[in-house]
Amino acid sequence: MKYTSTAFAVLAAAAAGVQAANIQLVGKVMNSAAKEGFEKSRTLVYAGGKTKRDAPKVYEPDPNRDYTLEDGYIFVLQCTTAGFRPECISFGSEPGKCVSYFDFDPKKGDDPTSISDMFNHNVSSISTNTGGACQFYHYTGCDEKGDDRGLSSSYNYNLNVTLPEDDRTAEYFKNITSWRC
Repeated sequence: MKYTSTAFAVLAAAAAGVQAANIQLVGKVMNSAAKEGFEKSRTLVYAGGKTKRDAPKVYEPDPNRDYTLEDGYIFVLQCTTAGFRPECISFGSEPGKCVSYFDFDPKKGDDPTSISDMFNHNVSSISTNTGGACQFYHYTGCDEKGDDRGLSSSYNYNLNVTLPEDDRTAEYFKNITSWRC
């Protein structure tokens, strides 16, 4: 009996870690290689404070809740392997908010830099859930110093392949730290 309950607990914990939030995707994303990544990857939401006194919160949303475009979050699927292959995380934040991988690092625990260690300067493919473009930057702060005009993109299967509309695409292959949607 003890073995059965232990095995069940381990399986339940493993299943919970794999679930993603139910994020609404626009039609062109539903029919893309990013769809499976959105459905199977971990989801993190950055809910920044409205004032300087409000501490921002990072959380994993309830996998049983549907997130629609009306919820006011834009989700960006970011993967370390081209073609939306693992490791992937869907990062959610409010429109216009500048966020970086460091904002999503756990504040407590054994590995407080696990997100930034895995994703900072290591992303190969990106997609938004809305189909709208986000601006991606090399450094934290989304070009607050004025030295990085950023890459505007809504979907990129492989950042290492230069696109006709922007020949700087490959400069952002494994070289993104912050973004704003």
